[in-house]
Amino acid sequence: MKEKKKVNKFLLNKLMYYGLHIGGLKRFFNPKAKVYLIGVRNDFGILDLSLTHYNIRRIMKLLYKVVISNKKILFIGTPVGLENSFALLCKKCGHYYLDSFTDGFFTNFGNSDVSVFGRERPALVFFFDTLKYQKVKKEVLRLNIPVVSFINTNDTLSGIDYPIPANIRSWKGGVFVYNVLSYVLLFTSRVTFIKK
Repeated sequence: MKEKKKVNKFLLNKLMYYGLHIGGLKRFFNPKAKVYLIGVRNDFGILDLSLTHYNIRRIMKLLYKVVISNKKILFIGTPVGLENSFALLCKKCGHYYLDSFTDGFFTNFGNSDVSVFGRERPALVFFFDTLKYQKVKKEVLRLNIPVVSFINTNDTLSGIDYPIPANIRSWKGGVFVYNVLSYVLLFTSRVTFIKK
């Protein structure tokens, strides 16, 4: 899990500009999330950006594989402040996006609710904030679909197959996530179109 790779200073400065390195308050730390920390400053955890970079690259490759195989991704939640833009991005690229749920939605996934997804089961579920959607996460885990999620120092890591240590709970963080995902989804969609 903890694999460090050299990251150039320009990229590190970019990740810092977006505030991805700022963890939560020390008193709320999840002990299992400490592997992603390099220290504490003013009672806030500082995330190791080399691990953030490594995991973002890893997830970009995973998303590429899913999309190039004409499979669907289900995004739960949205980047902060970019709800409408992200909904349009998902629609344009043919992926699923949900920001509000009723209890039991995914428990009943095999029945009538599946029509929401055009009867095609998603190959990957992508959370922006598992703390906000804890109940949804529990339901999703029963579907045995791989889960990707951004995580911070106070998040629960259980059930997350591909964690990305980064603080994206700000407008700047939302912009970063939107830019990364739009690049991967739009570029890969074009490649898929050319292959057809």
